[in-house]
Amino acid sequence: MTSKMNVVHIENDTYFSNRLKNAVENHPNSYYSEIPKSDIEDSTSLTGTFLYVFDFKTATEIEAQLKQLTEINKYCFTVVYDAPTSITTSDLIKLGRLKGYLFSNTSSEDISFAINALLCGDSSLPLSISNQLIEYYQSLIIRFSEPYNINLTQREIQVLERLRLGLSNNKLADELFVSEHTVKSHLYKIFKKIKVSNRTQAIAWTHKYLP
Repeated sequence: MTSKMNVVHIENDTYFSNRLKNAVENHPNSYYSEIPKSDIEDSTSLTGTFLYVFDFKTATEIEAQLKQLTEINKYCFTVVYDAPTSITTSDLIKLGRLKGYLFSNTSSEDISFAINALLCGDSSLPLSISNQLIEYYQSLIIRFSEPYNINLTQREIQVLERLRLGLSNNKLADELFVSEHTVKSHLYKIFKKIKVSNRTQAIAWTHKYLP
């Protein structure tokens, strides 16, 4: 990370804004600004280290802009406050390159501690959120590592997806509009490719490696 930290508060919340502004002004090499969410796209051409701070409600309204910001600048990080204690992983990863996540019931003392940590370049993520993100990215590594990167055809993947549901060969044939003989042929080829010897092992493989 670069030495200069640009802290940008999106959609001014007076109470949080005052606390954030005071903390930034008292921290060396940190610069504070406020912008409406309509101006986010103008920030995509800027360079440097940026910490975009916004509440959770705003986050749900600027998903596309966040995606663009984080794709263009690898030193663009996000901090979300007034956030729910429970959130799906699919919603969590839409929050950009997440550096801070403050629950709506976070105490004033903990907010101050979190802001100072962020200005020093550290993360401020609750353990539950950190674990959620770690599990997600670990699953990506598993899914797209060598075991998954096997030359399975689209039809073979369809067979495995239905096999995972516990369908019999007869049901598989009905679902895919093919003969039972064709299903057996697909399974034979699949078993060889993924290096398993029976349906139970194949089902275990799909749970581990298929999305």
